[in-house]
Amino acid sequence: MRAILPLIALLALGAALAETIEIDTFGDPQSRLEIRNLVLPGGEEVQIYVVQGSQVRVTIDDQQLIAQHIEVDLTHRLVRIIGFGTFITPEQTVQGTDLVIELEQESLTGRDVLIVTEAIDVVGAQASRTPGQINVSSGSFSPCRRCGQEVEDYGFRAERIELYPGDRLVAFDVTVLIRDRPLLMLPLLVVPLARPDRQPRLSLTQGSASERAEVALDWPYVAGANAFGTFSVRYYADVIPRAGGFQPLGGRVGESYLGGGVDHLFYTDRGEGNFRFFYRPGFLSRTGGEREESQFTLRFAYRTLDEPLSREDGGLPVVDLEVVRDDARRDRLLEYRVELEGVSSGVRGRYFSQGFVDSDPDDEVTTPSYDDRATPRQTPVQLVLEPEEEVFSIGPLLLRRVAIDLGVFEDASNPSNRSAAAQTFVDAGRLLERHSIELTPVRLWAGMELRGQTNFAGHYYTTGERQIDWDSRISANQRFGGVGSFGLVFTRDVNEGETPFRFDQIALRTRTDLRAALDLEPLPWLALEARSSYVFRDTRRPELQGFQPLESQLRLFDNLNWIEASVSNSYDLSADDPGNLEFELLLRSPESTPQAQLEISHLEDLAVKPDRLTGELTDESSTRFEMSYGLPALRVDASGGYRYFPPPADQPGEQLDFWLPFEAGVTVGTLRQEDALPGLRVAYERNLNLHEVSALSYDASARIGPVELAASQRYSLPEGGTAGSTLTAEYPGLVQFEATGFDIVRPEWIGLPTGVPRITRYSVTLRDSPLSGQEAWQLRYLTRYDPELATGAQPGGLRDSTLEARVELEDEQVGNSRFSVEFFADLQLRDDLLDQSYLRRASLLLAADIEGVVGVQGALGYRATLNATTGELSRSELRIDELAITVRARDDLYLGALFDDVWEFSGNVPSQPAFDLRPELFVVWDRCCWALRGGWDTESGQIRVSVTSPGASEGLTQEFDTPLMLPGRGDG
Repeated sequence: MRAILPLIALLALGAALAETIEIDTFGDPQSRLEIRNLVLPGGEEVQIYVVQGSQVRVTIDDQQLIAQHIEVDLTHRLVRIIGFGTFITPEQTVQGTDLVIELEQESLTGRDVLIVTEAIDVVGAQASRTPGQINVSSGSFSPCRRCGQEVEDYGFRAERIELYPGDRLVAFDVTVLIRDRPLLMLPLLVVPLARPDRQPRLSLTQGSASERAEVALDWPYVAGANAFGTFSVRYYADVIPRAGGFQPLGGRVGESYLGGGVDHLFYTDRGEGNFRFFYRPGFLSRTGGEREESQFTLRFAYRTLDEPLSREDGGLPVVDLEVVRDDARRDRLLEYRVELEGVSSGVRGRYFSQGFVDSDPDDEVTTPSYDDRATPRQTPVQLVLEPEEEVFSIGPLLLRRVAIDLGVFEDASNPSNRSAAAQTFVDAGRLLERHSIELTPVRLWAGMELRGQTNFAGHYYTTGERQIDWDSRISANQRFGGVGSFGLVFTRDVNEGETPFRFDQIALRTRTDLRAALDLEPLPWLALEARSSYVFRDTRRPELQGFQPLESQLRLFDNLNWIEASVSNSYDLSADDPGNLEFELLLRSPESTPQAQLEISHLEDLAVKPDRLTGELTDESSTRFEMSYGLPALRVDASGGYRYFPPPADQPGEQLDFWLPFEAGVTVGTLRQEDALPGLRVAYERNLNLHEVSALSYDASARIGPVELAASQRYSLPEGGTAGSTLTAEYPGLVQFEATGFDIVRPEWIGLPTGVPRITRYSVTLRDSPLSGQEAWQLRYLTRYDPELATGAQPGGLRDSTLEARVELEDEQVGNSRFSVEFFADLQLRDDLLDQSYLRRASLLLAADIEGVVGVQGALGYRATLNATTGELSRSELRIDELAITVRARDDLYLGALFDDVWEFSGNVPSQPAFDLRPELFVVWDRCCWALRGGWDTESGQIRVSVTSPGASEGLTQEFDTPLMLPGRGDG
């Protein structure tokens, strides 16, 4: 039976107990729903709805009840579970007998209960629940309860327990149980259940001859429903180290100090706040015996999180308040900031004040933390008033964004203001008036539209000075039906005056200009654009005054897909320079086969002018072309050009470079690998000025089954020789081979000169070729051929020869073991410049889990330097970076060693003796509900013992400095 609708209708009457109520009996044919009328002993009549079945689940919003017998009392808004049942909420699960839930009050009572929360389970004889708290009588709990231990390692039994899910558990009259046996009694026990930053933290740092000991305690607290924080205590001690005895602080205490503070957060109906205070005492100097000054950190802040309300809505303003003192950042400076914002009668007001109080004006700290070029040093008062909406309009004129800004400021003086520059700081009042006037679009006649805008900001100071920032713009646009438009834009930007303040300083400039633009498209195949302007005044660049270049362009055949043509020009009206006339013509075949395209561009210098840098007359006139013609398996391309007036030759009698390099190429097949069609492109480049070939090149590609081949080579002519080459062979998903610098096709094989020997770089690479992701490995050989290493009959030699190997293997599973390896090696090879090979660099990153018993993780690195004169290694070192080896001796016991060292093998660095291996040994006893960690640093002798919860990195920790050190190889 699935009895949903009847009970929903009943429960929703009047009281509206929940948004959604659903009953599910999981198809039990014996389940039933009854309505019983009962008379209570006091004479009150109630109606009870009873649901029974082998298993009944009632879902009320995000809460669930699971039992065999559930009764619902609508009169008192109660839900009773008869017998054993379960009540589930997002925060916890409660199992018990005869549970009673008050839906309206969100409370619960029951007996023989089990309460399951995210952090801990609690068992009790009786329990009662209110929102945010569960009270349990005669209860017990243990973090080991979920470990499946027959006899728990430890637990707690209490007369009374207060459980605050997600925050803490408070137990009264507690008996501590070890292996189910009583150990001791505690009147009170608090167990934190919150996130790590809301849990109590206790740490002890031992002192030394140069460092102070410190005991730190941070205790979180909750102060009501809308406030919480952390209380901190710090104990510091100057210690005098001494040998022997138990020394938790690292030695005998010489001087003690006490500090601490509180970090309190609170919430109101409209906002949030924070109060933070911390005191660090003044320490005695270890050298001179003088006492340092104490340091304070103080912060009080509050801000509302909503918009300001108008007077009609209560007149509540937005508040943003902050008072800060942080001696570590600004010693002895108390900074404050107050901001209030409200609305009244349609006017939005903002009050702002910001400044600081220097309690020690004689020290070096005299500026607040917020001080910069855009912020005043002090703002005693500032009031800004502006309307919430547009002020008013007169015809097409609209006045908007009006604001009055009144303020008193102190700031660094404006260095460009002579009257203020003599003072370090300036105090003055300022009135800032802002407004914007907009001319909404006005139609003067058919097609003519006029619009404009002016933005004004006037700064007026009590020093008698003023500063104006006034930008104006008015535009007129005449449309000519559907064939085009002509527009004029007049702009006037004024930044003038003086300010005594640095923060108010703006770049002074006045510019007035008139810009014109013509756009015509009288025919679908004809378009004309023209742009120019006239500068009436520019105080920053007076040379710009007058007409600016006229930029024009005529475009033809925009409506066709097989032809494009344009003529463009830039005419410098002020210099009477007609500039260059640029012609461009593009012809292409309208069909995809054949693919034919011709692009011709011509630049005509209309007036030869001296070059601005050299002063020489240069005529830039030239003609260039690019063309191509292609069939499915054949393509021809060519490019070139001609300069009518080339630059003069560097040496007398040299040939002038009229012709640009001419290049022609023929492609047979295709160079694309995806179509599996082989291809070859041969390109020919000729210097038409010298009537000689300047280069010859080829590109080839082929595919043999899954293997993709590609080759390219370029020959330098007329001197001959290979200028560059690449050969690749790739099996996608498996491997790739690449070689560069080699003569794939030797020049003499095709009748070309071999050229003069020159330095050539060769490389051979073999790498992984994954279908996706990064390559897993790579092997590369590098060398250089140098003709200057010639000896006797040998024409040259090799130098800088190296062999590099890179391997990246991640998460390799071998049976029950997993390995991860990343490896790199750089082997310097013997060649004609180096007498011997040696390993220059190597690194290895390891991670392994062998049968779940042995774990290895860390990095090894090697670096060496060879002295070419003596042939000996001047430096040879192996670096171990946090290499950890862990052995799982039993299910809950781990042993291991942590290595972190530099091994110097050459003996040239006395401070780093070879094989000075003194690791940190550690043991971890992980008992599921607790963990004991111990560590011994064999180099320093320090022993560290920690008791933590499982998986935690911090807990109760104690460090001991001991003389138990392993001797190093370099120790005398």
